[in-house]
Amino acid sequence: MGTRVIPNAGGGYISGQATVRIKGKTAAIVIYDKAGEQRGQLEVEAKSLPKQITSGKWMVKTGAKLDRVFSIWPINGDFLVRVRRFSGKPGTAPVPFTWQNPRHPEWKTQMYCNPVIEIMEGPLAGLQCSIRVPYKWCNDKGIAAVSGKGKETEFLVNFLGYAGYDFQTDEIPYAENILTDLEQILVRRKKDFFVKFENGYVASMAPQLGKPAKAPKKARKIR
Repeated sequence: MGTRVIPNAGGGYISGQATVRIKGKTAAIVIYDKAGEQRGQLEVEAKSLPKQITSGKWMVKTGAKLDRVFSIWPINGDFLVRVRRFSGKPGTAPVPFTWQNPRHPEWKTQMYCNPVIEIMEGPLAGLQCSIRVPYKWCNDKGIAAVSGKGKETEFLVNFLGYAGYDFQTDEIPYAENILTDLEQILVRRKKDFFVKFENGYVASMAPQLGKPAKAPKKARKIR
């Protein structure tokens, strides 16, 4: 039946840096765009937010109707993390989605997926949030292979390697959507790695030992 691709040009959710003010049982959230203009505001029950969240500035992702908080995470900082799952609707398998940069409509629409990572140590230990990772796979004689070149492919290869995927031994049968199989591999490996957030986005990643992991020179599953 193939993969279900969800077109998304930013209309399905609102995200950005936000101020969170928790008072009693209520949390007031105001989201701003990159120019500092208010994009939206909402109030939710304080207990609906992760217990690690306090009043202050956070990166927040909400529904387009500002009726719920999908994800909340630090704006800046270095964190030891682990992949827990891939984001998807409750009760359904995770699927990749398309995204078009609204500021550059001339750019090509790209495919992405949302791994959910958990911070493993420090004051925010236990906090889970989703990050955006390129979805670039092709069919290499029946085996899923990372395809393409450039920064986005490099980002995907680094993410996979740091999160526990072994390019020398792991093989996933090709399908238009391999996220369920990939999720099983990464969750089973329980591999911790570092993520650096800058302005709410992943700026860089590194293995737990602090030395950049190298993709194998003859990884036949990468083209």
